Amino acid sequence: MTDPQRRDAQLIDKATQATIHSIEKLLEDNSSPAVPKLTIAERDELIREVARIVPAGNVVNFILNGILSARERERALDESSLGRTHLSALFKGLSFMRNNLLYNVAFAGPATVLAGYNMLLQIAGAQPENFLPDGAWQFYVEFGLREDAAHHQNETTGFQNTVRALDATTTDQLCAWVAASMWLMQVYDELLGQVWEESVHIQAIETHTHLSNLRREWQRVRPFRAPSADADFVAYRAQQFDQFCQAHLSRVSKSDWKQYSAIWFDPTDQEERGRRKRDYIRQMTLHRYLEPGEYSDQGQPIVPHKRRLAVVHGGNYYLLKPLNPSSTDGLKLLRQQVEMILQHRSPSTADIDKALATVPRDTQLRTRAALEPAIREELERLRTAPIILNWDEIKRQQPLTQIRNHRRGIGDHALTIFRTSGSNVFDFSHIFFDGAWAMAVAEILTNKAASLLEQVSALKPTKRDLPPSLPLQLKSSKVFEQAVRRAPRNAINTISGEAEAPLAPLQAARAALQMRTSIRLTINDLLVLYRTIFNQYYTPHSKLVAALNSIEDRSAAKQVEAMWSTNGRTNPSLLIPLDASHHDPKERVFPSTFRSPFPDFKAEHVAMIALLKQLQQQPNASRTHQAFRSGRENYLAYISAFSEVMRRYREIAVSGESMSHAAIRLIAGLPQALQQIADDIPGNFSVVNEVIKGEEVFSNVGQVVAGSTITRFASAKDDNDKKILVWGVMTDNSDQLRITLRDFRPAVLNLAEAGHPELAQQVTQDFLTAYLTGLYRFSKQMQAVVTV
Repeated sequence: MTDPQRRDAQLIDKATQATIHSIEKLLEDNSSPAVPKLTIAERDELIREVARIVPAGNVVNFILNGILSARERERALDESSLGRTHLSALFKGLSFMRNNLLYNVAFAGPATVLAGYNMLLQIAGAQPENFLPDGAWQFYVEFGLREDAAHHQNETTGFQNTVRALDATTTDQLCAWVAASMWLMQVYDELLGQVWEESVHIQAIETHTHLSNLRREWQRVRPFRAPSADADFVAYRAQQFDQFCQAHLSRVSKSDWKQYSAIWFDPTDQEERGRRKRDYIRQMTLHRYLEPGEYSDQGQPIVPHKRRLAVVHGGNYYLLKPLNPSSTDGLKLLRQQVEMILQHRSPSTADIDKALATVPRDTQLRTRAALEPAIREELERLRTAPIILNWDEIKRQQPLTQIRNHRRGIGDHALTIFRTSGSNVFDFSHIFFDGAWAMAVAEILTNKAASLLEQVSALKPTKRDLPPSLPLQLKSSKVFEQAVRRAPRNAINTISGEAEAPLAPLQAARAALQMRTSIRLTINDLLVLYRTIFNQYYTPHSKLVAALNSIEDRSAAKQVEAMWSTNGRTNPSLLIPLDASHHDPKERVFPSTFRSPFPDFKAEHVAMIALLKQLQQQPNASRTHQAFRSGRENYLAYISAFSEVMRRYREIAVSGESMSHAAIRLIAGLPQALQQIADDIPGNFSVVNEVIKGEEVFSNVGQVVAGSTITRFASAKDDNDKKILVWGVMTDNSDQLRITLRDFRPAVLNLAEAGHPELAQQVTQDFLTAYLTGLYRFSKQMQAVVTV
C-alpha cells in the first residue's frame, strides 16, 4: 500500500468511527425507545454497517435526528420531499469526503446510499413508507437508473402487417402513429388506473376467498386491443375485467363472499383505495419531464396545455399539439400536419441531443447552460414531449441497442418510438416503465396504430390550409462543444448480441423431468441453472481467437484474453427482477440476487453424462447399472435442491419479506454437504442490497400473449459499473426463445474504444451463441439422464 493509500485508509477508518460514535450518542440522548424488533446486538450491527457504507460523520447524525424527529411527531408524509432531502444530504457528505481524499476512493453508487438510508430508518424505528412513499424501487430508479444505458427496448411487427394488407402510404402510416401516440397521451393516466384496479382487486379476491391463480388466468385473457377502432379501449378492458371477476366470484361460498364484500365494499376501504390509486397515477404518469439533478432525476409535471408530441423527420424535431384522434375532423387535421412535416425540407439539426446523451445526468444542467439562450429555450420546448416519434427509417437488421442510437431526445423523455425497415422499436426510460409494463404498452400502442391506419387510409384528401411546420432550431456552438468535451462522458455502448432458438426442446426437458421425478423447473430456472455453470464450459471460437490475434493493439487483445482465462473460475451473481405489482403496484419491482450455491454442479453433470455413456456401452453390466442409479440419485438431488432454492427466492422476493437462512436450509432433499450455503444467500431481503450484489442483470419477461407481434427485448442497466452483462429474455408468439445480451465488460468496452467495435461485437455474440448452443445440449443431456 502506498503512502497516499495508507493515509486515505486512515481517513476512512476515522470517518467510520466518527459516524458510529455520533449515531450512538444521538440514540443515547434521544428519549425515544429503540425499535422493538431490534435487539441491542442487531442495532449495533446496523450502526456499524451504516458507518461502513456511508462514512459521512455528522451528516449521518443529522439525517438520523431528522428521522427521529419526524417519527416522534407521527407526521404522515404525503410526498417524498423529506426522503429525497435526506438522500441528497448523504450524497453530499460522501462527495465531500471523497473529494478530500488523495487516493481515488470509489464509494458505491445510489444503491449503497439508499441501503444506508434504509438502515437508518430501521435504527430509528420509522416507517419506510413515510419517507419513501412511492416505494424503494421508485427512489432507486430516480437515483440509480437515469443514465442513457438505463433504457430498455422492445420491437413489434404488427403494424407492418396492416401496412402490407392496406398498401398504406408513408403519410398514412405516420399519421396513424401520430394519432396513436396522441391517444396514449390522452388515456394514459386512465389506463394506469385500470391496471392498478386489476392488480388490487385480484389481490383482494385471492386474500379473502379460496380462489387462487386468478392473476395468471387474467394475464392469459386480458385484452390489448379494443374490438373496433372507435371503441374506448380502457372502458372495454374494464368491462372485460369486471366480467372476469364476476365469473369467478359467482362460484365462491357464501362465507367467502361475505368476507370479501365486507372489505371490498367498505366505504372507508374504498376511500383509501381511491387515494392509493391517485398516488400511483401520480407516481407513474408519463406526463412529466425529468429534471436532472446532482444526485437524482426528478419528474416535473407537464401542464396539459403545454404537452406536445415530438416527431423526428429528416434529422429535425417537430412539435405537434395533441388533437383528439378519435374524431374524423381530428384525424383530417393530423393528416394535414403530417403532410406538411413530410414535405418540409431543412438541413438536419445539430447533434446537440446526441452530445447530451453522452453527458452524465449530474452535469447535464451545467453543460446545457453553455448553449445560447434561444437554443436552451428550444430544448425546454422539446422537454414538453413525453413521447418522441422518430420517423427516419433505420435498417432493421441490426441489434436493438444500435437502432435506438439515433435521435431520441435529451434524456428527459419517457418514450421514443423508432421506425425500422420492417418494425417499430420502443425505447423506454426505466424511471417511467418496468419491463413487463413496457411490453404491454408497446402491444397496446401497436394495436392502436394498426386500427387507426385503417381509418386514416379511408380518409379523402382535404385542402391544405395550414402554415408550414417548422422544426426546432437546435444549433450548436463552440462554447457548447467545449463544454461537452470538458464534461465527463458516458460511453454510448451499442455492444450487444442477439440469438434465438425454439422453446420446444427446453419444454420437453422440463416435462420429462417433472414426469419422471416430480421436480418442477420453470424455463427461467433452466436458463439460470445453465448460466451458473456456463462460464466453466465456455471456450471462444477459433475464428474469434484468430481475429483477436490479428489486431495490432496487443494491449486491448490481452485484456480480452485475460477475461477469457479467468472466466471459467467465476460464479456469476445474477440480479433477477420480479414483478411486484401483485404485492403493491407502487413497489413496481422486487429484485432478487442469485448466486448459485452449487458451483460444482458442472462437475456433477459431466460425471453423470460419463455414466450415461458407460451405461449405453454396457447395458447388461449390473455394476454399471448400480453406479448409474447411485449417480443419478445424487444428480437429481442437486437439481431438486436448485429448484427449491429458486422457488424460495421467488416467494421471498415477491413477498418483500426478509431472506431467512433457516428457510433455505429446510429444502427437502438437499444433500448434507450442500447445506452450508448461507454465505451465498442474502441475509435480509432489501431492494437496494440486492441491487448492490448483482453483477449481471437477468431479466426474463416471459412469453408474450397470444397474437402478440413483439419480437425482441433488451433490458436496462443501472448507472454504476458493477453490472457487466445484461440479459434480456423473452419468448415470442411462435414459441421462439429470444435473448439479447448487452455487454459492459471492461475488456470488451476497451476493445471497442480502441477502434475495434465490430470485433467487440463478435466477442459478445460468440459468448451468447455458445450459451444458447450449450443450453440446448445441456437440456437434452439432462432429459436423457432422467428418461433412460
